[in-house]
Amino acid sequence: MKTEKGERKRLLVLSSTFPRWKDDIEPPFVYDLCFHLKKHYDIHVLAPHYPGAALEEQLTGIQVTRFRYFFAPWEDWLTRAEFWPT
Repeated sequence: MKTEKGERKRLLVLSSTFPRWKDDIEPPFVYDLCFHLKKHYDIHVLAPHYPGAALEEQLTGIQVTRFRYFFAPWEDWLTRAEFWPT
């Protein structure tokens, strides 16, 4: 889709779930949607950061920005085993 000036429209996608890197096990449903929408729009995804993931990257033509939602050493605190009962 294009604007009146002939430019492609831009779409910002806010997501709490997005692949952290290539071949990630994180569910790819938002990535899949963006992959199909990029035929018509310039896509920019804003998703939470995870240790080991890039803060900014192009993923198959999709601009991805990952925001830090906590201090870097504790970003993954919810995924740590000591917080979950066994």
